[in-house]
Amino acid sequence: MTAAPPVGGRDKAPSAVDRAYEHTKAHIIEGRVPPGEWLSEGEIAQALSVSRTPVREAFLRLQAEGMLRLYPRKGAVVVPLSERDVADVMQLREMAEVFAGRHALALEDDERAEALAELDRLVAEQRAVGESDLGRFVALDREFHAAIVRVSGNRLLDEFYASLRDKQERMGQDALRRDPARLRSILSEHAELVDRLRARDAEGYEAVLARHLESSRKLLSRVRRS
Repeated sequence: MTAAPPVGGRDKAPSAVDRAYEHTKAHIIEGRVPPGEWLSEGEIAQALSVSRTPVREAFLRLQAEGMLRLYPRKGAVVVPLSERDVADVMQLREMAEVFAGRHALALEDDERAEALAELDRLVAEQRAVGESDLGRFVALDREFHAAIVRVSGNRLLDEFYASLRDKQERMGQDALRRDPARLRSILSEHAELVDRLRARDAEGYEAVLARHLESSRKLLSRVRRS
């Protein structure tokens, strides 16, 4: 009789394709491989001690996501985010976060207090991280805005917002590497957003959100032109 697998056993190890995919994507998002630079299957395969086949599959996934452009027998080039990409993401974020903010203002006191406490925690954690770890700061930035969207209670909106994650993190890393001073403005604007939600000030919340996203869009636009 075959024994049942142990409950609570170890998680399945990531496949070679997944390892190559996550490794390459992280390098792109974190700017270690800048836009326009070539990547070779051989270099990634050697770094991860895998064959070229899983790396090729990982590159195909990243091409489908718009991060790489493949050239047969040459390799892959990191695709830059365009100004249109930035504008489109910011527009979609504003639509989602305005909707979620309006829902947050209509919550019962206990639910709203719980949501605000989570936002306060994330702002405090961002402030503690500061410039010591830009990658962590950007991840917390995305989590802050995702927490606002979750307040809507709309599962499909959550999933849609999550689909923007990689572009958001890539934009955030790019912007803060070029202008670390923006970090302090982000902290201030996040605190303002929480204050407006706490005061049930819909107009004020939407004005701060629009200014927050537009400041990021303008910075990224300057980065693309420099």
